[in-house]
Amino acid sequence: MTQVAVYGTLRQRDSRAGALSSATFKGMARLPSNIALFDYGAFPFIKEVDEPVENPVVCEVYDDIDAGTLRLLDSIEGHPRFYERRLVSIQGHGDCWVYFLDSGDGPQITSGDWHERG
Repeated sequence: MTQVAVYGTLRQRDSRAGALSSATFKGMARLPSNIALFDYGAFPFIKEVDEPVENPVVCEVYDDIDAGTLRLLDSIEGHPRFYERRLVSIQGHGDCWVYFLDSGDGPQITSGDWHERG
């Protein structure tokens, strides 16, 4: 079983949501509190931080990700040259692939929600 958790433009109601049309939506979740959300302009990114965030990153979890869909997501995210896909344990969902951009620079989205970035 392959799962992904998405927090930005791949979420429902966003520009790239169609990439997950063949997957099964499992629900909303939050990433661990050592991961923060940042604004890169037209899209967000996450990276691990030293201090826990007050509002953990809001994400959507999808299951039944087939190899073709995972390749499509990797292509969209530029994995492994831009974003890096890593397994993250998400409470209530287990291990999910999530895309990180450790080298990114931009303001932190303190709400933890790309759709509530203000």
